[in-house]
Amino acid sequence: MRPTQINVSGNIELKSLPDGGRFLEISPDGGRLHFAGLQFKKGQYLVLELTVQSITEFQMVLGFSKHDPGSEHNVPDLYCMTGFLPQIRIRTYFDLAHLDAQSIYLERTPGKLKSFLQGTALEPEQVEHFEMIFLPFYMNRSFILHDLYLADEKPDCRLGPEVEPIVDELGQLKMKGWSGKTGSADEMVRYLRKEAEAASGAEFGPEYSAYGGYKSISFEPTGYFRVAQQGDRSWLVDPDGYAFYSKGLDVVTPGEAGRIDGIEPCLEWLPEREGAYGPAFRAGETLNGQRYYNYAVSNLIRAFGGNYREAWSQMTRSRLIDWGFNTIGNWSDLNFAKRAKLPYVMPLSGFPMTEKAVYRDFPDVFSQEYREASERYAAQLEPFKEDRCLIGYFMSNEPHWAFGDRVNLAREMFRGGHAFASKEELIRYLTHKYEGNPQALSEAWAMELADFEGIRQLRYEQFTDAADADLLAFSRRMAHEFIRIPAEALKRVDPHHLNLGIRYAWISSELVLEGSEYFDVYTYNCYKFKPDEADIRYIFEQTGKPVMIGEFHFGAPDVGLLSPGLKGVYTQADRGKAYRYYTEFAASQKHLVGTHYFILNDQATLGRFDGENYQIGILDVCHRPYEAFVQEIKATHAGLLDVIQGRRAPYDVQPEELIIK
Repeated sequence: MRPTQINVSGNIELKSLPDGGRFLEISPDGGRLHFAGLQFKKGQYLVLELTVQSITEFQMVLGFSKHDPGSEHNVPDLYCMTGFLPQIRIRTYFDLAHLDAQSIYLERTPGKLKSFLQGTALEPEQVEHFEMIFLPFYMNRSFILHDLYLADEKPDCRLGPEVEPIVDELGQLKMKGWSGKTGSADEMVRYLRKEAEAASGAEFGPEYSAYGGYKSISFEPTGYFRVAQQGDRSWLVDPDGYAFYSKGLDVVTPGEAGRIDGIEPCLEWLPEREGAYGPAFRAGETLNGQRYYNYAVSNLIRAFGGNYREAWSQMTRSRLIDWGFNTIGNWSDLNFAKRAKLPYVMPLSGFPMTEKAVYRDFPDVFSQEYREASERYAAQLEPFKEDRCLIGYFMSNEPHWAFGDRVNLAREMFRGGHAFASKEELIRYLTHKYEGNPQALSEAWAMELADFEGIRQLRYEQFTDAADADLLAFSRRMAHEFIRIPAEALKRVDPHHLNLGIRYAWISSELVLEGSEYFDVYTYNCYKFKPDEADIRYIFEQTGKPVMIGEFHFGAPDVGLLSPGLKGVYTQADRGKAYRYYTEFAASQKHLVGTHYFILNDQATLGRFDGENYQIGILDVCHRPYEAFVQEIKATHAGLLDVIQGRRAPYDVQPEELIIK
């Protein structure tokens, strides 16, 4: 570091090293470091050089504030949570342009993993306080901070020649052993061939319909999936008319690709892209200009050669039915889903956008451009509209505009001074509300406006708090149009299948309920130990729609990945208990019609496209199931109808949570 330029203080001891770096030991309680002397300005990069000593992913929060937050428990105005690979020297940076808070996930650099940004927009010159925050964790962590400085040019983040491989030829972590780790390629090939030979044309048991519905509860069949109410219980109904509770598994694919450009020195083995292992290079080799490799796919190729997809499909279909899943969930291989003849859901791609966004990924929804984009977007349903195995579709996933509490979309339109059709609609809305009287508007907003046209020239910071009520009311109209226009276009193309909603990340405000009358099912993702009963009740009371959970997961550090995910427990057996606790509680909720677990395969050891690298799969990179986890999944699914119908109380023992943030 450069102590003559930057003063460091906090509740973590820094030990000076001969080369000028500082060694930091972080206890499980976490802590903070405050940096004084940094003068931020536009066009700069905050550069960090560090080496993580711990054999785990290392996370820190970079906090930016206008003033010293004071209490050690206070949250910075804007913060970025970032993970780093272990055991290698890393150079990375934070682009100060991101202080505008328009991006949620930042691009990874070699050695850096997922970066998540949240908080209030700041100008670089407004930042008076910068800190590193280390959140509570289940173990000690340590790292060396070699340097921290501001640069006017983006730094070179390539890894140095001294880096040793940390991933073996099968995609497993080299620096760690665990029960169930595959010892060699030959061992893996023998195992996979035996599994494929044992796979059969599995079908659901006699108590289930051809679609995995419950034969003991029947409704009028319509030939497609639909929703129904039986007393005070909401159900999905399969095409043959049987009650259907969706037990889903997301991302059913041959494996999870990992980004490799810039981190090749970390990989023990990487084949030529032309040849037998070519399919393991995602999208031929590049995606958005980045290079990927899928070790799970190359492991299948080792075992089955060019016919690996056929063997994988047969093995996977048999496993899903054996485990008790009846739905192929979001992000899955649609070719496999259609061939497997199992119920499935699908994510629609390319949610309609406009050239200029109002805020993050929120489009100019009152524009003709948005309507035309919605028509093009809806056309993708055409090939699927007669498929009876398709339950329905998700319009989008976790839109970034909905991250954060009660975003004022209407006010955000004025941050950049752009012209928007939605801004013109706001002026018409206010003109109508105040009956064409600008004086009435001026009084309501406690600011002087000569006429309604003057609104067009306002900037974000000029609005008073008194204006927020009107702006939030119009924000609800914007959120409503965000849903209505594409949803109506979708139903015109495909009137048969269920609109399963947006898959919001959480219920962040009333805005995410707007337009829900155009859904058939309201879906959101819920990373907790169990769904929030109050949320489910609130959604149903406000929308009248049954609810589905699009994603949840549990990971553990006892096997070979660096991060246990968003919800962690200590062992694979604990993961099974957590799955049962979550799933049975969800099934006991009368207006919840399904839960989908995220995901089939562990993520890439050194990170997928955005750096996410979680131990959350049912299978490891060598396609071996985590047996203790699987046994609880099977037992949970086998007894779920008793919980749904109230004949048995849901499992009520929550496993101990791994402290990961």
